Amino acid sequence: MEQNNTIMTHRATYLVKVYNIPMYLVVNKDQIGIHLIPIKKYQTWETIGVKHVQVLGIIDKRQNMTIVSSSMNDLPLQVVFKGTTSHTFPHMN
Repeated sequence: MEQNNTIMTHRATYLVKVYNIPMYLVVNKDQIGIHLIPIKKYQTWETIGVKHVQVLGIIDKRQNMTIVSSSMNDLPLQVVFKGTTSHTFPHMN
């Protein structure tokens, strides 16, 4: 894996040099899924003394994709929403 990263770094450096690409146009990005309803580890909601307590949010798969990019310029976060119902998207005023 480390060898692949080194090869990619050399390719990018070569292309920037040969094609005279300005450094502010070189962008690195990564993505992460963020839960729409954040959960704390082992958060519960049940009556005191109950023998069986279900952990809340453990199977909640609702997430949005946040893409973080960096370059020589400041770049904003890009948040990607995808869904088939109106409940999936943020409210527009």
